[in-house]
Amino acid sequence: MLPEALLKFHRDDMVQELDTGKTDGTVMWPGGLATSTGWEMKHHRRFCLQFADTPGVAGTNTYTVEGSLDRSTWVDKTNDWFGSASFTTSQVLDLTSPTLLKYVRLKRVRTGDAANSDGGSVVDFRMGD
Repeated sequence: MLPEALLKFHRDDMVQELDTGKTDGTVMWPGGLATSTGWEMKHHRRFCLQFADTPGVAGTNTYTVEGSLDRSTWVDKTNDWFGSASFTTSQVLDLTSPTLLKYVRLKRVRTGDAANSDGGSVVDFRMGD
């Protein structure tokens, strides 16, 4: 693959480069507080992501998908793209209509778990033209 075909993958403040010719990414989130995983849509207009939710004993994980042109302002696109305001169970979300947004992220918020100690997630995603 050409160097410009590398995908910049963002998890909080960490950046990794992933070869887009393979399954583009897997992220494991331990239980606990809110977190997000994002990616740059460079050379891509569509994506598919799958997250496996483990709710834990107390509390609920709530997932939304957000988009941005510059990573300074994020807009919730969950309902526009997938027909639901949010998700609280494992899902496969396939964006088949092209987007012009430069950045996309999956966000998880943990509620009802005072200790913020359980409720992990695994996220897999793949980019497309």
